[in-house]
Amino acid sequence: MRRGWLAMCVLLGLSRTALGDGLSDIRSALREQDKGHDQIGILLYSSAIRDPALSDADRRVAYYNRADAYRVDGQYDDAIGDFNQILRLNPGDTIAYYNRGEAYWAKGDRDKAIADYTEALRLEPHAAWAYCARGNVYRAKSDYTRALQDYNAALQYSPFDPWIYYSRGMAYKDTGDYPRAIADYTEALRLDPKYVNAYFFRAQSQRAVGALDQAVADYGLVLRLTPNNATAYYNRANVYRDQGAAERAIADYSQALRLSPRDAWAYFNRAQLYLQQGQFENAIADYQNTLSHSSQNADALFGLGAAQYLSGRYGPAAEAMSQSLGAASDSMLGADSGAADGDAQARYRLIWRYLARRRAGQDGTAELRQAMAGAQDGAWPAPVLNYLLGAINADQLRAKAAAADAGRGHDRSCEAWAYIGEAQLLSGERDGALQQLQQAHAQCPANFIEATLAAVELRRLTPAQ
Repeated sequence: MRRGWLAMCVLLGLSRTALGDGLSDIRSALREQDKGHDQIGILLYSSAIRDPALSDADRRVAYYNRADAYRVDGQYDDAIGDFNQILRLNPGDTIAYYNRGEAYWAKGDRDKAIADYTEALRLEPHAAWAYCARGNVYRAKSDYTRALQDYNAALQYSPFDPWIYYSRGMAYKDTGDYPRAIADYTEALRLDPKYVNAYFFRAQSQRAVGALDQAVADYGLVLRLTPNNATAYYNRANVYRDQGAAERAIADYSQALRLSPRDAWAYFNRAQLYLQQGQFENAIADYQNTLSHSSQNADALFGLGAAQYLSGRYGPAAEAMSQSLGAASDSMLGADSGAADGDAQARYRLIWRYLARRRAGQDGTAELRQAMAGAQDGAWPAPVLNYLLGAINADQLRAKAAAADAGRGHDRSCEAWAYIGEAQLLSGERDGALQQLQQAHAQCPANFIEATLAAVELRRLTPAQ
């Protein structure tokens, strides 16, 4: 939009002034800039500026266009320098203050950007675009009260601008007011039905309020307008996963990875679905790809170890679990397992490492006892570890799980049944293990790793079923 205004200035200048070297350079520079040859344009504008015969009005045009070329190339300090020259020539130039504010905003100098937008508004009090731009900086500073005041003022002066509705929607989204965010994105889309970002963030807000079908529809519209949008595929896959549509989610993660093959989280999330579906080789490959881009991701190491354990590779599983204990967590597997903090996540990993050690023919008890030596609290899943160490029996573990489950379904009990079943398998108590694993299989949420564990063990114990 600004380039169109600048081009008009050039044409007006050429229509009033006899063509000289400086004006010829401006005309040539504009043609180069329109072709995307910004560096050539910068050289030609610089030549025009050096022409002593160039009028102040035409010199301002050269500074404006050169600043635009600098901005496109990310040379924000140089653009700011040109706007300074424009304001020297015309201290009341509202557009120069606005554009210099944009350059400050682009380079991360929020306070100077606000100052320039404020000066633009002093000169032109009804400038909706300056209100909206200043509101965006306030939003970036998490000053939502001022941001919303500016967006409301902008809409007072420009009630049909989709950008302003979209920007206010972003502020509502940031504050968790998703219904108002959805309403603003919807109004932006009524005014501009091809506003891709409005569809995208309306989908994000729809997901946040549980309107999953609407979120899928909006991501579909994003992809209709931008078919190679890897981020939209990734996010739609997350919604399909929320809906339990694993195959659709896997397909979308796969499309996201085709377009963005270094996306560690798309590998990670697809691996979790493969794990839940019992496709352990695919899960192992995806966790390894995750780790190739995020080598110290504790959750990916845990997932790799779990997939190896479930596929019967107990030695490598124990090694992956050991590595996960020394890596940083992103709290994703912990959330899926019901773990609330880092200590809880570490304890789940200790459980699985111990089980892998035992299945690999190693003891693991001394290692587990040493790891638990400094843990004095009994927060879940500490009772599972105490059970594995023989400090409490199966009945006591089930009782502690039931107490921890009060008011939250059977999450802890499902885990207790699964781990009691594993321990009984290790000690050769097949019938008892079968009963515990059947309970776990019936009660565990599908996204719990213990649900997959129970399903795998039951297939091994009852192959004919």
